[in-house]
Amino acid sequence: MTFAEFFTFDGGRIATLRLHYDGPEYLAKGGR
Repeated sequence: MTFAEFFTFDGGRIATLRLHYDGPEYLAKGGR
């Protein structure tokens, strides 16, 4: 389980915040 997946499982609210702040950077680092 990756760090991003951990946050996704922890709660949609946190996952949404993570994607909102990281955006293209998150995808560039290999995020889904």
